[in-house]
Formats: sequence, structure tokens, C-alpha cells
Amino acid sequence: MSPAITSTIILALFTFIVLAIGLFGWAKKLDNNASDFFVASRTLGFAALFFTYTATYHSASAFLGTGGFLYAHGMSYWAIGPYTQTLGGILLYLVGSRVWLLGKKYDFMTPGDLLDAFYQSKFLKVLTGIVLAAFVIPYIQLQLAGAGWITEFATLGAVPYVWGALISGIVVLIFVYLGGMRSVAWTDIFMGIFMFVAMVAGCWYLTDVLYGGPTQTWLTVAEKTPNQLLLPGDAGYFSLPMAFSWTVIITIGLSVAAPHVIMRMFSAGSIKVLKWVAVLSPLYLIWIYISYIWFGLGTKAVFPGIEFPDEILPRFLYEYTPLVFAAIVCAGGLAAVLSTANSQLHAASALITRDVYQTIKKDASDQRLISVGRIAIVVIFLFSFYASIEKPPLLAMLIALATGGMAQIFPMLFGALFWPRATKAGAISGFAVGTVVMVWFTLGKINLFDMMPGLWALLFNAVVFVVVSLCTRPQPAEVIRKFHGFLDSDEAKLLLKQSS
Repeated sequence: MSPAITSTIILALFTFIVLAIGLFGWAKKLDNNASDFFVASRTLGFAALFFTYTATYHSASAFLGTGGFLYAHGMSYWAIGPYTQTLGGILLYLVGSRVWLLGKKYDFMTPGDLLDAFYQSKFLKVLTGIVLAAFVIPYIQLQLAGAGWITEFATLGAVPYVWGALISGIVVLIFVYLGGMRSVAWTDIFMGIFMFVAMVAGCWYLTDVLYGGPTQTWLTVAEKTPNQLLLPGDAGYFSLPMAFSWTVIITIGLSVAAPHVIMRMFSAGSIKVLKWVAVLSPLYLIWIYISYIWFGLGTKAVFPGIEFPDEILPRFLYEYTPLVFAAIVCAGGLAAVLSTANSQLHAASALITRDVYQTIKKDASDQRLISVGRIAIVVIFLFSFYASIEKPPLLAMLIALATGGMAQIFPMLFGALFWPRATKAGAISGFAVGTVVMVWFTLGKINLFDMMPGLWALLFNAVVFVVVSLCTRPQPAEVIRKFHGFLDSDEAKLLLKQSS
């Protein structure tokens, strides 16, 4: 059997298993209503919530872009990882516990549900739904492109890029369309485990085969490419201000402000589940990067001048490890892609359905909402697939762009949860300014004072939000009681105690 056929069979088998598990998740649904479709009837246990959070965190950039960035920037890129993931776990619990309480009490399902209830603004709900969906769509595009790249590479060209992206996307489309959050969670359990084992095994094996293990890798790098071990690295990109801005934006954008993360806070079966996910998820996420770092650094030291460093992991797998092993690890990379695509596709459809459509059509039934959500899934998939045909670069930079946009929801989310003086005018103006600055600085490639656009957008957003809030009338007293009064009440404490 030819290598191309062997690799194709392995990837096809993996994809079939994912589809079968997704359909199983659809069959396991508790209710045929909007709550089950969008937040799994708030019943996700530890395994489901842990893996649907962590597997979604790592995407195409983890398998491909991480290698390219370690090759180009060395330790300066990896250094931001432990901080973002550790701080992200802390924020997940601090913010998530309050989001969970409010969702449990008032049946919130999306970020717009919560923001509308506090700021009393349908306009804000629609605005955030549209803007967040707009930032999520490129994220889906990136995953489909990653699926195309991995499939073409792993099948040795037998399955071209476009067909790899299309087939992988259709598999995700089918089970997300049918089962919503429940299918997403079930598939993420499988893909989260598979991805972790495959990527860790692949990176450690290559490190041993190519460089003689981690210790020898350090010695080789220190001798041949010592700048790889220092800030800002050979490329000079990750200065301290740039590293700091990446840490802030990735922490906020991926850990607490992304729509799919907030929806997972609503989906947790209990606060105990959410707490343990917050505690243990950094260990899972950081260990993948720990496994990757020696391989990424060693490649630059031993194989300088690689033209496409984003491809170093799959390339070296097929050159230096057994074919079956290489194909299985690439299937793990495909798991990183699909486990992110399914969550983003589901979240984008929820934003369009709950935050836009239901705001306009207030009397829509649950069945109508599910139908609209499914139509949105198809439309968003088609749009994202069409965009992915252009083969966008598979770099971690694109993740920074998407997370910088999603992070703009954080100031007004923080206000709704922790600051009673926050106002509708402050939320709308801050979010609008932050979004405009994000787009303006990104398109203009403006890294003012050597910090990424997302941080500047967030700073402008926060300042405008606070100043305008202090200059405008506070939210009605009954709204403050509904949110902050409830969060500090004995009822909330009892809910936390009962579910801990």
C-alpha cells in the first residue's frame, strides 16, 4: 500500500470517528429546545466542559503556527504561553462563577443576553452580536484553511487543499447543525484527548530522534542560535511591550471574552465543574507548549533557512518518523483544527440567532430559533469556506487579531459583573471606540510604542467606558439589584454552596 493511501485511510478513519461521536451527541440530547441546542441544557460535566474549553483553545495555530513562531522568535514567543494560560484560568473562575450564577438565575445563553439585561439596550445586544460574529468568522476561516493544509500535507497531495478544507468543514457542519452544543462537547472530549496525546508524543519523539533529547537540544541551541533563548529573539519582534500586549490580549480574548467561552460558562452543570476546569486547564494547555518548545528551537539551530517554518512539524514527522506515526500525529493536528471550528461555528450561529434575530423577532418559538440557528450555521460555514480558499497564512498572528477583536467585550462585561456604576452609554461608546481602533490599527499595521493593536483598542475602550459611565446616569436601581444585589445575596451564596 502506498504511503499516500495509508495516510489518507488514517485521516479518513479519524474524521469518521469524529462524525460518529458528533451524531451520538445529537442522539443524546435531553430536550429539543433552544437551551439544549445552545448551552446543552446547562448540564455539561467536568470531562465535557474541560475538553470543550481546552480543545477549542488550541487551534490550527497550535499545530502549525506554533512551530513557525518558535522557529522565528524562539523562547520569546513561548514565554507568553504560561502567563496567558495561567492568568486565563484565574480569570475563567473569577468571571465564570458570576456569569454562571446569572445564567442559572435568568436563563442567559449568550453574551448579548447578559449585556442586554444589565445595560437595558437592544441596540447594544445586536451590535455586539454582529461585531463578535464578524471577528469569529475569520477564526473559522483559519481552521478550515488549517484542515486543508494538514490534509494535503498528510495525504502527500492525494487530497488537495480545497477538498481537505471542504470535507473537514462538512463533517463539522453536519454534527453542529444537528446536535448544537451537545455534539460539540462530545466530539471535543475525543479530540481533546487525541490531540494532546498525539502532539505531545510527536514533539517529544522528534526531539529525541533529531537532537538527542531536551538537554542536548538546549546545548545545541545555546551554541548555534543563542539569540533563540533571549528576548526579543532573532526577529526582534517580541520586545517586552509586545510580549506584554500579547499576554494581555490572548489572556482576555481566549480565556474569558470569546463568545464560545462565555457560552461554556453558561453550560457548566455546576460551579464545582467550572472551578476544576479553571484550575486544571492551564496544566493541559501549557504542557502541549512545553512539548513543542525543544523541537521548535532545535529546528532553527540544526536546520536554518527553512522557507515555510509553519510546516516544520508535519514535514519533519514525515521525514524522520514512521509513516503511520506521522499520520496519527497529523490527525491530532486535525483534531486541534476541528475542535476549534465546531465551537466557533456554533458560537457564531448563537450570536446571530439569539442576539440579532431574537431581538428583532421577540416572539420566536424555540423551534424557530433552532431553525434559524441551523440556517446561520450553514451560511457562516459557506462564507468561511469561501474565504479559506485563498489560503490565509497559518500564523499565530491571526489568532492575535481575532482575540483582540473579541476582547473588546471585556470592559462592559466586567462592568455588568463587578462595577455597578457602569452605564449603557459607557458600554456602547467604549465598545464602538475599541472596535474602530482595533480595525484601524490592524489595517494600518500600527504597533504604537511597540504594542499590538488589540491592547491599544482595549485601553481606548476601557477609558471611554469609564469616563462616559461616570458622566452619565447610572443604571436603574432595579437593574443593579437584579445583578449586583443578586450576586452578593444569600440566594447566590446558597446556589454556589449547593453546586460546589
